[in-house]
Amino acid sequence: MQMMEHWGHGQALKVLFSHNFGAWQEWQEAMEDVALRLTGDKEHHQVRVATQKALGPLLHCIGSGGASKALVERFTAMISGQGDHIHRESMYKLCAYNFPAVAVTIGSKRWPELRPTYHTLLSTQSEDVQRSLAASLHIVAPLLCSPSVQRTSLVFALNTLLAGAPSNIKQCTLLHLHVTLNQVPVDVAMPFLELFPRLAEMDAESEDCSMWRLREAVARQLTHLAVLYGAAPTNSLFMPVALELCKDVVWAVRSADSLTRKTPPR
Repeated sequence: MQMMEHWGHGQALKVLFSHNFGAWQEWQEAMEDVALRLTGDKEHHQVRVATQKALGPLLHCIGSGGASKALVERFTAMISGQGDHIHRESMYKLCAYNFPAVAVTIGSKRWPELRPTYHTLLSTQSEDVQRSLAASLHIVAPLLCSPSVQRTSLVFALNTLLAGAPSNIKQCTLLHLHVTLNQVPVDVAMPFLELFPRLAEMDAESEDCSMWRLREAVARQLTHLAVLYGAAPTNSLFMPVALELCKDVVWAVRSADSLTRKTPPR
């Protein structure tokens, strides 16, 4: 391991980590040892940061059995005081982007190791971070609703990314909302379903030309949710929204509203 003291070799190992995990699975212990050394390299900032960028794929490759607590801590330290301060925003983005793969890999039994990091990421004001979390919420939702994990993290995520987020974050959350809500009982899902009339409102005076994309995302969810929840919520919540959206001024919104048509949702 003396070669790791050389910056050039450190960069080369970083490249191997980034592109050749599949061919190195039998070297799990060696890979973890190298990753711990490189992420602790105080002298070569670029090597340390480059290896941190590869931690998510590395953890996903070696699996739960080979992912030691120390290596997971190096991943979560990307957004803590132990991590990199100079590129803090970049580290937040990378951690959020890789979080679902890491979470699914180590599983629900080890969720306590990731929970503080997930809540910290959700609480950040960065739209790039929240967009990544919103787009992957349906992936981590089964994990957050497993018997060994309380649903508080999922409810917190939905409150953050759907109830109180900017329109572009809400749009990302809505893309697979039916998959996410399918993991929770109706009484947990209902407060978020009741948001649909407000999410579908058209503000004629709004200067944000992209708001129609949020209404389009709402329209695409209506049939999925109607199938999921049945007649009562459909008649009271989804159909009134669908009838309004079928009169929307934007053609893309009207065409996405499949609940008032016979064509299935795309």
